[in-house]
Amino acid sequence: SLASVLNNLGLSHYYLGKYDSSIFFYDKALNLNEKFGDSLKIRDNLLNLGISHNKRGEYRTALSFYLEALNMAEAQGDSSLIASVNNSIGNTLNSLKRYDDSFHYFKNAENIWSNSKNLVKMSYALGNLGTSLFGQGKVEESIGMYLASLNLKYQLNSKKSSIAISLNNLGEAYMKLDSLDKAKQYFDQSLRLRPKDG
Repeated sequence: SLASVLNNLGLSHYYLGKYDSSIFFYDKALNLNEKFGDSLKIRDNLLNLGISHNKRGEYRTALSFYLEALNMAEAQGDSSLIASVNNSIGNTLNSLKRYDDSFHYFKNAENIWSNSKNLVKMSYALGNLGTSLFGQGKVEESIGMYLASLNLKYQLNSKKSSIAISLNNLGEAYMKLDSLDKAKQYFDQSLRLRPKDG
C-alpha cells in the first residue's frame, strides 16, 4: 500500500539521519492510515514520529506522539510495546529534566520486563531508573540502581559498551558524593572497556 511505501521512505530517511524528511513521510503515512482506520499502523506511525522528533531535540513534540502511541498500545494490550514506549517516554522526560515523571515511566517499563523475565531489558531499565534518581539528587539510591544494572549486565555477559555505560554512571555518582577514589576506579574500568581509537 502507499502508506507502507511512505512509512518505509520515512525509515530510510531516518537511518540516513535525515529526520526532517523522515517526519514528512511518516506524517503522510499517518494521514493515509487514519483515513483507512488501521490502528496498528497508526500506532507505529505515531511512534516513528516520536522517535524522529526526539532525534531532532524536539522533546515536547516527541512526547505528545509517544503518549498517543502509548494509549493505543494499552488499548491493544501489547505489553511488550507498552514497556518499550514507557521507556522512550522516560528517556524523553529525562531530556526535559523532568526526573520525577521519568522515574514513573521507567518503573512501568521495569515492572513489565520483570514480569516477563526479560533480563536484558531489565538491565537497561534499572540503569534508567538510576539516571532518574540521580537527576532528582537521590545519588545514593541511584548507585543502588546502577549496581543492580551492572550486576545483571555481568550476569548476562552484555556488550562491553553497555557495561562501560553502567561503570561510567557509577563514576559520575561517586564524583557527586566527592568519593573521588571510588569514582576514579569506575571511570578507569569504563575506559578500559571502551574501544580504542585508531
